[in-house]
Amino acid sequence: GLLKKRRTFNVKIPAGIEDGYSLRLSGGGEEKRNGAGPGDLFVMVRIRPHSTFKRSGSDLLSEVEVSFPRAALGTTVSISTIDGKAELKIPAGTQNGTVFKLKGKGLPKLNGWGKGDQFVKMDVETPRNLNSRQKKLLEDLDRELSSQ
Repeated sequence: GLLKKRRTFNVKIPAGIEDGYSLRLSGGGEEKRNGAGPGDLFVMVRIRPHSTFKRSGSDLLSEVEVSFPRAALGTTVSISTIDGKAELKIPAGTQNGTVFKLKGKGLPKLNGWGKGDQFVKMDVETPRNLNSRQKKLLEDLDRELSSQ
């Protein structure tokens, strides 16, 4: 008969692999009854969601919060990438939902050359709980912009 035994395998997971892919380990399966040697073992890859990035193939999507004044005036923000931090220049007048592309800051392309991109969506924070001075300043700004 056949023997039951446990074996441990080291599996190299290629960079850029996607959820649901399977890897074949030749000769890692069960012994065949006819003595023809072991079959193959297939390992199904499951990738957990990341707390910061959403994935689309080799591209990544992230979001960054920017205050209303900084979006209106322009600023530079520090963005988390898979390689560390990167600076992103936000031009004056940036609207909520605007998406910027960081070329080559995504995941490695599976069985290919290069890397995907990272897309950064702007989440412009509208001020809440304004004090009377802040309300007056915004009202003055609104009047000035309306008269243009």
